Amino acid sequence: MKPKLTVLLFCLVCEFLPAHEDPHDVIHALTHKLEHAGKAEKAALYFKRSTEYRASRQDEKAKQDLLAYTKLKPADHLGWLELSKLEKDNENRLQYLSKSLKLATDYYDKALSHIELAKHFYITGDFKSSLASCEEAIRLEKNGIVPVELKSHLLWSKDRLDERVKFLTKAREKNVSIVIENMWIEAMIDAGNGDQLKGLIEKNMQESRFKSSWQIRAALCAPQHSDEAKSLAKSAISEINKRLDLERPDITLLMDLARAHAITQDYDRAQHYFKLVKSSPHDPWTISELEKRIKETELSSK
Repeated sequence: MKPKLTVLLFCLVCEFLPAHEDPHDVIHALTHKLEHAGKAEKAALYFKRSTEYRASRQDEKAKQDLLAYTKLKPADHLGWLELSKLEKDNENRLQYLSKSLKLATDYYDKALSHIELAKHFYITGDFKSSLASCEEAIRLEKNGIVPVELKSHLLWSKDRLDERVKFLTKAREKNVSIVIENMWIEAMIDAGNGDQLKGLIEKNMQESRFKSSWQIRAALCAPQHSDEAKSLAKSAISEINKRLDLERPDITLLMDLARAHAITQDYDRAQHYFKLVKSSPHDPWTISELEKRIKETELSSK
């Protein structure tokens, strides 16, 4: 079953469910329908309920529903793909992903499986296989962002900085995404090409509605631990603090705060905001990269 057809089926199944925002209410309604559903209806209901369980952070129950779904729809690659995201055992996860890839029939579906395989290999420390899966996902689904992000991180973690710039330069030419643009800027700074960004950074520090991210980039282009770098980082911190809602924090702002405090050499504050980022459901490679950057900044000051 294709993702679009799955979504359509779920909409039809849930059309007569009560309109509740709370996933617990939806779960209750779906459970009631499952108790009275025929075999033909159950698969979609299990899949939908698994989604609601995940929304309410009941991952084990979501996993059980997906296992029930895959028994009823063993030829649907999407069931195995979603099941892999909840599986903690590495061998089982790889088994589910292999099934998903084997059952996928078009480029888009295969790309989804390769993206999850890349994440799996990254988590298990097999960077070579992770990089290969990233490249396959990029080949199959040319506008995908996630495999570009992960490949960029893998090249950075292996200190292949010039190769990373070349890769992101090509990606930037093919995709005008602001995410890729920001990765390219970061890659240029890491590779020591910050002087080539001077005009771009200064222009955005003057014209951008939110200047903090550009002030941090300017600080990273300045001599490390210099008064100029610290002054720019402090300005960024001041602006971010005006915008940050700690009850519902923007993860990007938290990451910028951690980075900016590291630049000012306030490593206790940097670690405080890093821990908030780490507790969020963010990509593991993004968290790993931020942690390493903070540690490297601290070590360089000793």
